[in-house]
Amino acid sequence: MHGTFVHIPSGVVFARDLGGEGSPIVCVHGLGGSHLNWVPPAPPLAALGSVSAFDLPGFGYSPPSRSYSMQRHARVTIEYLEHLDEPALLIGNSMGGLVSILVAAQRPDLLTGLVLLAPAVAPRWGDPRIDPVVSRRLLLQGIPGVGIPMIEKYWRSTTARQQIADTLAVVCHHPERIPAELLTESLEMTEIRRRQPWAIEAIVRSGRSTGFTVARRQEFRQVVERVTTPTLLIQGEFDRVIPGSGVERLAELRPDWTHVLMKDVGHCPQLEAPTEFTRFVAEWRSTAGIAANAPGKQR
Repeated sequence: MHGTFVHIPSGVVFARDLGGEGSPIVCVHGLGGSHLNWVPPAPPLAALGSVSAFDLPGFGYSPPSRSYSMQRHARVTIEYLEHLDEPALLIGNSMGGLVSILVAAQRPDLLTGLVLLAPAVAPRWGDPRIDPVVSRRLLLQGIPGVGIPMIEKYWRSTTARQQIADTLAVVCHHPERIPAELLTESLEMTEIRRRQPWAIEAIVRSGRSTGFTVARRQEFRQVVERVTTPTLLIQGEFDRVIPGSGVERLAELRPDWTHVLMKDVGHCPQLEAPTEFTRFVAEWRSTAGIAANAPGKQR
């Protein structure tokens, strides 16, 4: 376990310093993920600033929470950003992207920029890119009385190693690209997670809140319209989790955001193509006029 527990007003979260100096870069994982989702891109990102990632409540090594709503996750993220004492570049993937949008809408003063990697958004009805298997699984997980028993049964019937392989097969177009070192760390965490009595509840309730948040389309649209932070929006070409139409709709709503389609990757581009992902971030940040590697405190 590489990292430390950070005390914030809401409690405690596990965080990991991923290297670099200068302006903070904070990374937020998606549903079922953790700070480990940001280990592959950490070396190139560290050339852009001081990189850290933390586990949302109930995920990774962070303790559980009374609430797993998106507003709660956004509140925790805001408190983590506040403890840094200077504005940060906020990067969020999937559910973490949705959380990051909520943060940007509420506290733009805490951010220098926003990078959204396949943020959780609702697709257009009838989008042929919707994966029926993945969509059905996510839908069932969110049903009260169904989601928790379903995941419990799956965890009992498979090993931690197979669970990781199954997850990567969904979120990556090329799971074979994942570094062996990350697989080793992921195995250690997964074995611990399977013994945490709150782990499944955190997944189910967070997933349910994600669905409710994006389903309120008019309300969500208003949140997106309130974002004033320079934003980079990235989508993987072969994303099975967030259909392309959802991200495309977001890009249409905010034409001032930079929209990039990364080729030959899935739902987590930072895992499959960390160098290419970082190149897009660096180029966008330069174009957007965001200070690169400005002097800041070293953690």
